Amino acid sequence: MLGRRVMYSLMLLAMAPLAAAQNALPFNNAAVGPGGNNVMLGPGQGQGLSNGSGGGANADFDSLIDLIASTVASETWAENGGGEAEIRPFVGGVWADAQGVLREASANRSTEQGRAALAADLAKLRTSVASRVEAALGKSAMSGSDARRPSGLRCISLPRLEKEMERLLAAGQPLDEAMLTLAGLQRVEYVLVFPESGDLVLAGPAGDWRVSDEQRLVATDTGLPVVRLDDLLTMMRRDPRSPFGCSIDPRPESLAAAQAYITEHPIPSGRRGRDRWLEQVRDQVGLQDLSYLGMPGDTRIACVLGEADYHMKLIGMGLADGVAGMQSYLDSIRVKPGEPAPAVGAVRWWFGMNYAAVEQSDERDAFHLVGQGVKVMSENEAIAARGARRPTGQSDELSAGFATSFTANFAALCDQYPVYAELRNVFDLALVTALIQSHDLLPASGWQPGLMVTADALRLPRYAAPTAVDTVANLRVVNRRHVVAGVSGGVWAQPTEVLAKRMQASKPDGPMQYAPTSAPEGASNWWWDAE
Repeated sequence: MLGRRVMYSLMLLAMAPLAAAQNALPFNNAAVGPGGNNVMLGPGQGQGLSNGSGGGANADFDSLIDLIASTVASETWAENGGGEAEIRPFVGGVWADAQGVLREASANRSTEQGRAALAADLAKLRTSVASRVEAALGKSAMSGSDARRPSGLRCISLPRLEKEMERLLAAGQPLDEAMLTLAGLQRVEYVLVFPESGDLVLAGPAGDWRVSDEQRLVATDTGLPVVRLDDLLTMMRRDPRSPFGCSIDPRPESLAAAQAYITEHPIPSGRRGRDRWLEQVRDQVGLQDLSYLGMPGDTRIACVLGEADYHMKLIGMGLADGVAGMQSYLDSIRVKPGEPAPAVGAVRWWFGMNYAAVEQSDERDAFHLVGQGVKVMSENEAIAARGARRPTGQSDELSAGFATSFTANFAALCDQYPVYAELRNVFDLALVTALIQSHDLLPASGWQPGLMVTADALRLPRYAAPTAVDTVANLRVVNRRHVVAGVSGGVWAQPTEVLAKRMQASKPDGPMQYAPTSAPEGASNWWWDAE
């Protein structure tokens, strides 16, 4: 038998059955869930950027029906329901706290000289914006098709967008594709305030979009997901000061039963016997509970968080391919002849926010988000972040190594698996809404949002999230020793912590490349380009 010394723990990944969307609105008869998943987060905590909340259905996203090519027979986003959603649940854990991220950002400031230089750069950008109104005037009469052209920096005025949405809905017309994709915005890099024109602007690279084979709205040139209106509204309708996330947790009595089974039943030597043994362990662990915090569990963002976390753990366990230069956690385990196996323990990874800086001008009317946005944290790192530390053994070192490798290869992983870029967009929006709240950018711009923050006026799609998931286990043999590796954890996003510790943190490598222009007074257009 091969059961002399066995290193093991339980791989706590989860899968759930197809869930039906409730009052969901269709993208051209196609589900809008990211490639498939539907887990995360329960009822939101607190108010959003304004006091709009609740259900209701005065308007919907009917134009989504015309956006994604026909892949699902039923109208899964139809406001009155009646269709089965093709939203395949994926589970994991997520935690996000934008306010915590804000605090972290400001605590890590650069030298005073560097900060002054940075503020001067942003002031120049802001001055350039104000001086280019005439240039913007010639670009103000844009058709929806123009939004598909590439732009190094596209400006989206939230007040103007809301006004145009209100006009269309009042006329009984659907929102157009450019609105649903925020004019093809690929990532939010700047937040700009123009009190003189009443504009609060999000800016970043943009271009044409398409629907991918996974039913994601992606940029035509890069294949990476675009920033979505429904995700922005979800973030605006929650309290940006509140963390959000999810966790998958095994039931204590089930873990005890699994531990007893492992102790009482040596691992068989044959492959079939090992497979049966592993199945018994999985059955002993049984269902795991999904818990949600800080955001409705019936949102598309919840789907993104769950899918990204689930897939990350598949990579960690060697059940999905990483990218060149990456090694799964299981493959990283090495046991030399005669040495004991690593100590038994749970392997925990989850996503956190990752921003090098949130730069701002002295006038606090121009902000620049710097960083890849996402990192993977291992158990010991996350526990330390919450104030509780424990010793790190070999298994923890291997876990931290995988987390570091995943973070270092994040850009390549986004290219191969677009769900990670979707997660980055979600974190960007969480940080942006936390910035708007913490720096009082609504009163600074003179804008009081209505439709965007009022669910009664514009209902978003709803997804049914599971509350329990099945356990999935994996097994690997190392030096004739059986290894069953365990995973738990989730996604942890703390936007306010980023802002606190990264605000004005570093000088850019070079001068600002773009000077976005403010929209001319009276222009009806809600987006414009600034090269």
